[in-house]
Amino acid sequence: MFPSRLVSIIEIMQKRFTLILLLLLGSFSGPLSAAPAATLSAADTSSPRSTLFGFIATMDERCNSLLGPQGLITTYLQSSRLYIDTAATQGHMKELYKSRKLSASYLDLSHLPIAILDQQSWRLTIQLKEILDRMPLPSAEDVPDAAAMQARSFKKWKIPGSDLSIALMESGPRAGEYLFTQATVDQVPSLYESIKDEPRRNGASVGIYEFLFMKPTGIAVMTARVIPSRWLLEGDPWTNRPIWGEPIWRWIALLSLLGLMGLIFWGAFRLSETSSRRKSPTHVPWVFLPSLSLIIMIPSVVYILGSVLFFTPKFYSLLTEGLWGLNYIALTTLVWGGFRWLTEWVIKLERLKTDSTDSQLIRLGSRLLALAIAIAILIEGANRIGLPSYSIMAGLGIGGLAVALAGQQALANLLGSLIIMFEKPFRIGHSIKAGSIEGQVENIGFRTTQLRTADGTTLIVPSSEIIRTPIENLTLRKHWRVKKSLKVGLSTSLEALSNFKFGIEALLKETPGVNEKSIRISLAEILAEGLEIRIEFTLEVKNSAEQLNLADAVLTRILDLARTTGIRLDPEEPGVAIRSADPGLGS
Repeated sequence: MFPSRLVSIIEIMQKRFTLILLLLLGSFSGPLSAAPAATLSAADTSSPRSTLFGFIATMDERCNSLLGPQGLITTYLQSSRLYIDTAATQGHMKELYKSRKLSASYLDLSHLPIAILDQQSWRLTIQLKEILDRMPLPSAEDVPDAAAMQARSFKKWKIPGSDLSIALMESGPRAGEYLFTQATVDQVPSLYESIKDEPRRNGASVGIYEFLFMKPTGIAVMTARVIPSRWLLEGDPWTNRPIWGEPIWRWIALLSLLGLMGLIFWGAFRLSETSSRRKSPTHVPWVFLPSLSLIIMIPSVVYILGSVLFFTPKFYSLLTEGLWGLNYIALTTLVWGGFRWLTEWVIKLERLKTDSTDSQLIRLGSRLLALAIAIAILIEGANRIGLPSYSIMAGLGIGGLAVALAGQQALANLLGSLIIMFEKPFRIGHSIKAGSIEGQVENIGFRTTQLRTADGTTLIVPSSEIIRTPIENLTLRKHWRVKKSLKVGLSTSLEALSNFKFGIEALLKETPGVNEKSIRISLAEILAEGLEIRIEFTLEVKNSAEQLNLADAVLTRILDLARTTGIRLDPEEPGVAIRSADPGLGS
């Protein structure tokens, strides 16, 4: 719901920008701007008879209101007025828009992309009307009504001598109605091209397709307050000649429109590039200008293509679907970049360190949210331009599974980084030891952890490797346990040995940083090569550097005490040797 709501809000904003743009150009006339306010009457589609003749009646009224003897365009061109009276024709245009929507309700258009539905339905209904005007039609009594269709087991009726069918909708929002089928709708453009030069049957109303779509009718209506409409509608100038099914004037207008669009985009890109080079405090939002320019321009261009230039279905579909696809890509880019800028703004606002764990978590959460919204926008955009969104979702799922299988190690490292970020066994600046890995943490990324070793080198370690082993945070240690062993010769007297032990104990008690309650001095072993005295104590220091310095000072004083108590240190004579009870200076 949220992505669809977001897309709807953005589309409303786009429409407002379109309206403002056209108003600034002075191109809007009163009738068209008021046209969407018309309400839609219900169409009778209870049987093939009501659908066929209801459609013909609606289209006859619509065509006659424009080009009939008393039609809007006919009376204007027959008059001596230079400009069309836009105020007097406003109500007429409302009814015309209402008729346009009503005629489309007789066709099954559920397979058309949402982005081109309105314009395509308009053209298709006019072309279908032109086809029916050139075909012999059965009388009303020969077309089955609701009762006749109820008695049939096959709920479909075909116009005799043609492939045009009307069938019962058995599912969907229009279930129970008889509509011109999708197959009929799909063949309307090609069938019109093959039959358009045939004479019209007796009793058929005036046709409007050639007038609407080969002359610059849309430009004439939209510029009616500025340019006299008769200048554009009268005569048959060389610009009305078709090339690839489109008149020359339409190609000129398209090239001019796309050129203007490209110029505006280039200007936005250059402004964004210049602002980025300045590195001003506000340079980041300017980076979004190219995407914003596309998001604002594309709805305006699409509107002009369909409601002003009246491109034929083939090229209109191609241009519109391409432009809307570009629009959703630009919107996705804007969302991704916007979340990134917003993330950095929040980090700066909260005065967090750029490379801290909290900053990394904010970035990760923002990227995941932006990714989810971006994917939802792309899927919604694909649905609106007619791409199979469910197939895209399935493809994304299969592709995600393939990526997951191919990048198991990368995912393991990502999970390892997430565990470190959420559980926080250490932070940036802490000294840690994990198995054979030891150093000061400088950065915690989404895949690796960067350490600075004791010899000054940078160590990049995969996060999964760190969390697989016990982690010792040296920075958070409150106590450092020191265990040492002294080996004294067998010839050492018990009195000297006792004085030496008491001297070590007194020395440790008077040393700042040594916990008195942790002092343990005892004769641990009597060996052939000498007597082993074990010394244990705890140092209360802040970090490993202080621990090394204090342990060095304590051991130095113990050696000096050995000399003063008469215990010789000469290796050739009975003396003393000091060794650790376990690897390292402390544990």
